[in-house]
Amino acid sequence: AVMLAGGLRRQGLARSDLGGLILLLVPAWCGLFHDRDNLACFGGCPELVLGVGLLGSVVCALEAWRSGRMGWFAVTAVLALMAGLAKAEGFVHVSVAVLLAWLLAWRAGRGPRRAVLVTGMVVLLTLLVHEVVFTHRVSVGILQDDYRRLLTPVGVISGLGRMPQVALRLGWQAFLSPRFAALGLLIIVAAWKSGARWRQPETSWPLAICGLMLAAYCLPFLVVPDWEDNLDWASGRLVAELTPLAVWCLAVLVLPRLESGEPRD
Repeated sequence: AVMLAGGLRRQGLARSDLGGLILLLVPAWCGLFHDRDNLACFGGCPELVLGVGLLGSVVCALEAWRSGRMGWFAVTAVLALMAGLAKAEGFVHVSVAVLLAWLLAWRAGRGPRRAVLVTGMVVLLTLLVHEVVFTHRVSVGILQDDYRRLLTPVGVISGLGRMPQVALRLGWQAFLSPRFAALGLLIIVAAWKSGARWRQPETSWPLAICGLMLAAYCLPFLVVPDWEDNLDWASGRLVAELTPLAVWCLAVLVLPRLESGEPRD
């Protein structure tokens, strides 16, 4: 919450403390229905660690791009590695964030684009080494719930019949569920009311990350055995990984800017 509020302040938004308060008041973080899947801020869930690391890396990357200071790029890399190593799917989150950052930097045509490229490469190469050395060598036979080997084109195609139920369940959690304060619906309404504000990088980049990851979450459930039980257990935990970033997007869209309109150092 402190990281979120501080990031909002540096983006030149007034009442940035409300952004941190919104995150703390999301029922899933407070433990609502935590007996269903043990999801709560007091439950030691790695999903929440991933979400905080992802939020921190995005906030610091935005500041790094604005200021051009290498220290911010270093902090961005550390937090991105924290998110990438928190869970198996963290590598995918970070990869999506980095690829979108490269795209935005290329389209901008200015700014510290080389630093963005180098930072992203260092993070992805580090995570790739961990994936190859640890996941595929050290932990072989230990991680029994690692179903990534089942994610083949044939497996995905054969499981497409599950897609409507999977998409509806994840969509409910992300857009309408009281457990997550209907964040997806609130973001859609806020984006519509904000005019072109949602097109700014501080909103469009995290929104794109959330949208692509929400779509990617559907794929494992097309191939895993006992997919209905897995979906019931994991859908809320997966959406929780995106909750801090979603709260950031909502706060950027609804909070007023400071009178100067300029980000604060």
